[in-house]
Amino acid sequence: MGNAYDTHSGIFTCPMDGVYVFHWTILTVKGKYFYTDFKVNGKVVGRSHPNAVEANRAASSSVVYHMKKNDKAWIEPLSHHNGLYAFPGWSFFSGYRLYA
Repeated sequence: MGNAYDTHSGIFTCPMDGVYVFHWTILTVKGKYFYTDFKVNGKVVGRSHPNAVEANRAASSSVVYHMKKNDKAWIEPLSHHNGLYAFPGWSFFSGYRLYA
């Protein structure tokens, strides 16, 4: 809703100043992991580290962050880790403005 999230790039562009809450869940399959950073304008403001040693595992994280209009937020996998795998259809990203 609101067209602030670009489904092609995965980037949320803040439509108005305020405090925003973001949630994301990553499910990874047995024997894999998928470490992610949550970034605002390229700065890491949150992390998630699901590690599925013996079974499929999920990790959820949340960030509360004061954003300004046109700030950009996204989830980015950590590139220096090998064995990365996010399970399709079971990983989610959502957010909303808490207050102005």
